[in-house]
Amino acid sequence: MAFCPQCGSAAPGTFCPSCGASIGTAAANPAATAHPSIAAPVDDNVIAALCYSLWFITGVLFLVLEPYNRNKNIRFHALQSIFTGLALFAVSMSLPVLAYLPVVNLLFTLVTLAYVPFCFGLWLFLMYKAYSRERFIIPVLGELAQKQA
Repeated sequence: MAFCPQCGSAAPGTFCPSCGASIGTAAANPAATAHPSIAAPVDDNVIAALCYSLWFITGVLFLVLEPYNRNKNIRFHALQSIFTGLALFAVSMSLPVLAYLPVVNLLFTLVTLAYVPFCFGLWLFLMYKAYSRERFIIPVLGELAQKQA
């Protein structure tokens, strides 16, 4: 059955019974006859980049979602996102504590100030590499993710 390209209602003939639009050209194109609420499949590189969007939250999400958890590339990026996100979170919790040490407090204060731009740059870099279909492996965490995927 064909669907109207204007309003999306079912149209058994060449004209839509709801809005009167011609569906003669849409019937020749099978992609145009699909229901408008059905989404087109998303490329793997977009999903791999989305694994890094909220670090370990979206990593876990794409490990659980059914069509994506079977793809080894998406599993790798999701696991690397989880491991990296948890490691960055642990470091962000420990840096302010280390900044209170009496001897090295200036050093850790400077490291704490540079940490947020570093995390943002790493986030953008990993999303870019995943979107461009390149597998960038973070030295320790990426190797662990590669073994798990």
